[in-house]
Amino acid sequence: MSIKPLVLIPAAGFGTRVGSPVTKEMMTDPEGRPLIDFALAQALKRNWPVHIITREEKQPLIQHLQTWKDHGLQISWQFVSATKEWPETLLLSKPFWQERNLVVLPDTRYLPVDIWDQMQTQQDAGGDVTYAVMESDDLKSASSWGVLRFEPFSLCEKPREVLPPRYFFWGLMLFRKHVGQALLEAHLESTFDHQWKALQVKATQVRLIDFTDLTRGL
Repeated sequence: MSIKPLVLIPAAGFGTRVGSPVTKEMMTDPEGRPLIDFALAQALKRNWPVHIITREEKQPLIQHLQTWKDHGLQISWQFVSATKEWPETLLLSKPFWQERNLVVLPDTRYLPVDIWDQMQTQQDAGGDVTYAVMESDDLKSASSWGVLRFEPFSLCEKPREVLPPRYFFWGLMLFRKHVGQALLEAHLESTFDHQWKALQVKATQVRLIDFTDLTRGL
């Protein structure tokens, strides 16, 4: 039987891109729902546990998470000090990691909606990390995303070098516990130096048909 992943949602940042609200995750999407609710609804639908990494001062978020817990979602949260980047936030959650862990950023939307299940199925066939990726030819926006190369595997956050005419950027990540620290440390290092990081891990992919970071348009 396939092991249910733990859904990891980093929510410890300040949201400086959108004016530093107390709780960016509680800003509303075009349908009027808190940004974080899309991921929480997907987890509840599958009965997958959720772990939120956040800051204690985000009390509106904590109260909102409690309502989801009251409605049957398996959800936990931890308080951390302020972090600058999402990989740093996720590394602080290491004591809570399970055998498989799905990283979902709370302000994103993507299609197909069953991509979580596709990622799980892909990883069941073997692999250390599975990314949900989009192929793009929009080179002007390439420096805004994390991009990947496969066979051999390497990653680069917001690359500064010229990319090929078409490239893969990632939207979601499903990693096995034993590679989590090395993987996230590579993402963190690349976030700061924008250089390619090669890892000796078996990486696989599934394809997204749409991916949007809602806060980039606010």
